[in-house]
Amino acid sequence: VKRILGVRFRFRYPGRNSIHIIPPKEVDWKERSPVKTFNPSTGKNEQMRGIQIPGRVKAISLWVHARGKPYLMEIWVKDYKGSTHILKIGSINFVGWRPLKVYIPSFIPQTTETYPQTRGTKITRIVLRANPNSTREEQMEETFVFFDQLKVLTDTYEVNFDGNDLHKLFKKGGGGGGGNKTGP
Repeated sequence: VKRILGVRFRFRYPGRNSIHIIPPKEVDWKERSPVKTFNPSTGKNEQMRGIQIPGRVKAISLWVHARGKPYLMEIWVKDYKGSTHILKIGSINFVGWRPLKVYIPSFIPQTTETYPQTRGTKITRIVLRANPNSTREEQMEETFVFFDQLKVLTDTYEVNFDGNDLHKLFKKGGGGGGGNKTGP
């Protein structure tokens, strides 16, 4: 079954209007388990919303079906340090399906000096923003936009080292050891 995401909206008043498409709660891309992040405002680990992107991200692309309305599109990406970066994809003032792509700037941190070097980046929202040059009538018309095939160009190569998965022992059975013991 093919599935696409469709958004239908109409603004009541013209102005600096925007639509924010928020992803579902975050799941580890490899293990398909919930990811919990510390929320400083509540003081608890919580499952936040976002789409994890594996590896070092080079670009994000998305097929968009637009109907000639004057909106600008952005993708918001959060780096491993918690900073959000707004990547402007461009105008969706066209008719029909079109692939849109944004390259990830090199100033967005994705690696550290310690192992594993690659740190997670995630998509936290897709935003459709009213073009400031649009007319009052254009902003107040009913609008339909469809999204399909979110793709990521990424480098998932990681230098492995002895003990790469040792931390998983603590999750499975409670503590240290686990190796063969010799002696009395």
